[in-house]
Amino acid sequence: MTELSVPCWLTAPHPCSYLANHTARMLFVDDEKISLSTNGLYPRLIDQGFRRSGKQIYRPQCKNCQACIPIRVPVNHFQPSRHQRRVFKNHANWLVLDQATSFSAEHFALYQRYVNTRHRTSDSKFIEQSTADQQEYENFLCSRDSSTKMLEFWWQDILISVAVTDYLPQGLSAVYTFFDPNFAKLSPGCFAILWQIQRAQQLGLPYVYLGYWVADSPKMAYKNEYQPAEIWCQQQWQSLNP
Repeated sequence: MTELSVPCWLTAPHPCSYLANHTARMLFVDDEKISLSTNGLYPRLIDQGFRRSGKQIYRPQCKNCQACIPIRVPVNHFQPSRHQRRVFKNHANWLVLDQATSFSAEHFALYQRYVNTRHRTSDSKFIEQSTADQQEYENFLCSRDSSTKMLEFWWQDILISVAVTDYLPQGLSAVYTFFDPNFAKLSPGCFAILWQIQRAQQLGLPYVYLGYWVADSPKMAYKNEYQPAEIWCQQQWQSLNP
């Protein structure tokens, strides 16, 4: 696959959010010089290992480190594990609402509870902090793009989680999921991915993009549990052996 050539800029080195004692650099698409809507550019960038955080399209560009590996699930070949089958069965009575993106005070309160519990210091996202204010939250997750949806997961009239998801021509891209920490034992994050895989199957879309898999990072290593999976390596998608 021929890699796209687009104007980008590179950040200065900064502490890595995934691996201790590592520094990181990010390559950002220069959206002031190019329209990401041109010729479906954004989906093509996602298909070559880029990700989205708010309006920023980025990819790690770290010297001497390639630990952040783009990963996707070919949904028609997905084989759930015993645990994943149990999660999906246990959530059969959950209600999932596919909402357009907009600010919701209920979503924001849920997001704050999530980051204050699970990310007490700066997390992997560029603006996400436990003290994030409303404007930062809106810039981060409330995209006005019609292809972005906020999937609400409800259980017994309780909003448990929200999964911000981009609907692309080639699949669904899981941008970010947050949930009520009090219900973590119900595996809401796992169920959100399983639901997205099922939704892609229903829509006839081949892939669900899960972002970056980092094998040595406790909060990023789980992504290879959805098998079979493919990783972006040496400018092409390759099968990942679990």
